[in-house]
Amino acid sequence: MRNLIFYSCCIFLWSSLYKGQDLHITYTYISPLHAKVKEDLYINGNDAKDIRDSVFVYEKAKSNVSQERGGIGIRSKNKMYTETYYKSALSNRILIKSNISDQSYWIEDTVPEMQWNTDYNETKNINNYLCKKATCDFRGSSIVAYYTTELPYPFGPFKFGGLPGLILEIGEEKTDINRWTVTDIIKNSGSKTDTQKPQNIENVISYQEFLELYGSANRKDVKKLTNDLPKGVIVSEFRTVRKGIEKKYEWE
Repeated sequence: MRNLIFYSCCIFLWSSLYKGQDLHITYTYISPLHAKVKEDLYINGNDAKDIRDSVFVYEKAKSNVSQERGGIGIRSKNKMYTETYYKSALSNRILIKSNISDQSYWIEDTVPEMQWNTDYNETKNINNYLCKKATCDFRGSSIVAYYTTELPYPFGPFKFGGLPGLILEIGEEKTDINRWTVTDIIKNSGSKTDTQKPQNIENVISYQEFLELYGSANRKDVKKLTNDLPKGVIVSEFRTVRKGIEKKYEWE
C-alpha cells in the first residue's frame, strides 16, 4: 500500500509540475535526403503537439523527394503533407496524423521507452540555454541529445522525450542528417493550438499497419513508373537500407 501511495503522489507531482505552462518551440529538421524542414512543438501542461511542415527545402536536390518511412524514399513530384504528433508526458503512446497520397490516416505508435544515459560532463550553449548531453539507442540509431533543465519539460521534437528538460538539439550520431536543432523558443506564447489528443477517433491503425500501407502504395507507384519502359528492360525490386532515424522496429 505504501508503494502505491508513493506512486500516486509521484504522478500527481509530475502532473502538477507542468500544469498551466505554455511553450512554442521551433526546430529545423534535416531529413535523410538533405532537406530542411520546419517543425513546431507546442507544450501545454503534460501535453504536447508536434507539427512537421509540408514545405521541404532541398540543399542537394532540385526536385521534390517523398518523405522516407521505413526506408522507402522515391524521387517524385508528389505533394507533401503536414504531419502531426500528439504526445503526453504520462504515456509513451503517440497519436499521429499523416497521409499516403491524398488519403489521411490516424495512427497510434507505442514508442519504446528511451533508456537515456545522462552521465556526461559535456555541455553546450544552445539559444542562450546551458544544455547537457544525453545518449540512447532508438529503433536502431545511436542518438545524441542536448537538453536544458532551465526549461523542465520532458519533451523534444518528433517522437523524442523522457529527459529532465527540454531537448534543444538531437540527432543520429556521426552524421549531418536525421538532426533537429532549435531555432526559436517562445515562453507563454498564448498559442491557441490544442495540444490534447483528439478523442473518439474512428479507424485508428497501428504504426506497423501504416508502414505496410505506405510500402504497398510506393510499390504501386513504381509499377506505374515502369509500365512504359521498353520491352526487355528488367526491373528488380530490392529492400533499401533505411536512412531515416528509425531503422529497426520492435515487430521485426
